Amino acid sequence: MRRVVSEGIIYKIIKYSDYSAIAFSFLKDYGKVKLFINKAFTKKKGLNKFLPGEIDFQKKDESDLNKCYGIKYDTSKSYFIENPEIFIRLNIVFNVIDILYYDEEQDETLFKYIYSLNEKNMSRWTIYVLNFILKKQGIGKSYDFCEKCGENVNKIVLHKGMFSCEKCEYDGLHLSKECTKILQKVYTQEFKELAISKEDEISILEFLLNYIESVTSKKIKGLSVLKELG
Repeated sequence: MRRVVSEGIIYKIIKYSDYSAIAFSFLKDYGKVKLFINKAFTKKKGLNKFLPGEIDFQKKDESDLNKCYGIKYDTSKSYFIENPEIFIRLNIVFNVIDILYYDEEQDETLFKYIYSLNEKNMSRWTIYVLNFILKKQGIGKSYDFCEKCGENVNKIVLHKGMFSCEKCEYDGLHLSKECTKILQKVYTQEFKELAISKEDEISILEFLLNYIESVTSKKIKGLSVLKELG
């Protein structure tokens, strides 16, 4: 048992009592960590979901619940919580992290990508980060070839967790030719310069989240809110 400080983000808060809470955090040095926060709902010590900061806590070896002493927020990232478009995208990504990452599974690269989110890159950011997570967790797939016939695909069809071409599979979630091209470029330098429309971004996110849900059998929330933002 030791007291440590790590950069991190609280992504889920559960009220424990009138003043205390259980907070779920993602830390640069420790991955997913559960925190007990006393006086979490006072005016002096309010919690901010998705606002990064330095988290001071007691790291316990014999328990998964760790006592938090304080959080020094990084106010340069205040747009994380002030911009609804960014807030909702963070919510979607952290819902996926909560499902696919084990407790205390450290991933400094993912943490760096989270910190890189801004208003200019947000339409590309969510797509890239979700693909990074899928690849890191060993469930990422190629968007270039049909899993059934092995031929190149122009439009991907998702059916029962498989990526197919339209010749091999009619039923399922169809991705447009343009959206398929975007996914095929996701790990290239060209992707970093792409201008992705909100409509195409939502189509791709719907495809990716449906795929994750087919693999994990868990519902991922947030996309409907992003659609409503227009």
